[in-house]
Amino acid sequence: MAVSAALSSARDRRRRRRVHRGERAFGTLMALPVLVTFVVFALLPLLWLVRTSLTNDNGFLAARWVGLDNFREIGTDHAWWQSVFNSLFMAVGTIAVQVPLGVLLAVALDRKLRGRGVFRTVYFLPYIVPISVMGIVFAFIFNPVGGIANNVLSALGAAHEPVDFFGSRLSAMLIIIVVNIWAEFGFTMLLALAALQTIPRELYESAALDGASARQQFLRITLPLMRPVLNIIFLLAIVSSMRSFDLVKTLTNGGPAGASDVMFTHIYDLFFAGPGAGGGAPRIGYASAQAVAASAIIAVVVGLYFAASRRALYGYRGEGDER
Repeated sequence: MAVSAALSSARDRRRRRRVHRGERAFGTLMALPVLVTFVVFALLPLLWLVRTSLTNDNGFLAARWVGLDNFREIGTDHAWWQSVFNSLFMAVGTIAVQVPLGVLLAVALDRKLRGRGVFRTVYFLPYIVPISVMGIVFAFIFNPVGGIANNVLSALGAAHEPVDFFGSRLSAMLIIIVVNIWAEFGFTMLLALAALQTIPRELYESAALDGASARQQFLRITLPLMRPVLNIIFLLAIVSSMRSFDLVKTLTNGGPAGASDVMFTHIYDLFFAGPGAGGGAPRIGYASAQAVAASAIIAVVVGLYFAASRRALYGYRGEGDER
């Protein structure tokens, strides 16, 4: 009896091990396509980028190893740091309007309003339009020669000569921010609306019975329960704004004279069109170094946001670790 039980137990253990091995093999097989895609389209290009950033590759002559010289040059490159500032300015300006606007519209459309389905569709439509197409459209709208904006101002008598909306760095950046808000706020509204619809209505009814005003309900119920989704909304908005390329390229092309360049339009010009987009040999090695620096800057900004949101969520005493 004891021998038979021992043999049965051993067979059960071997069977369980075979099942576990089969499950691990199946899981590995299912994850393999994603892993291969990540290696081919993310990891290998990243390694190539880092390697190229340590050379003086220009696409024509044999690349020569220069070590950290490209990164040292970044430290004194005024045009690069201006593009970094523009990226940060664009991110802050966009997020400061886009997120509150999207959340407030979501709160309004979450109520029983006539035709709210139509409003949801209309507000979300700009997000569907490709951002490069939107950049081209708004470039025509604000064109100083025959642009719709100038025609309207002229018809109203507000301007007696064409206004060059892209003639200064500040005005060009403000137009970029406005168009970016117009393109993205619908997606923010959609995420916020989905979060609002998960909040139990009984909470609002109980708060109303206790005499809470609509403002108090929003501050004490809506915002706290939306916080996880708001963290995602802010994160997506930060990354999207910091990585902006196609909107700036099609709307201002970095003008005037590169003053509205963001990080990735500046990198593009170096990579494909030579210094300052004015021709000459491309500086692929230096552009790769700037791409590495841009990735590091975005990672730092996202890390700071994570740290700030964690402190806001758990306080300063590390309660989050205890949970």
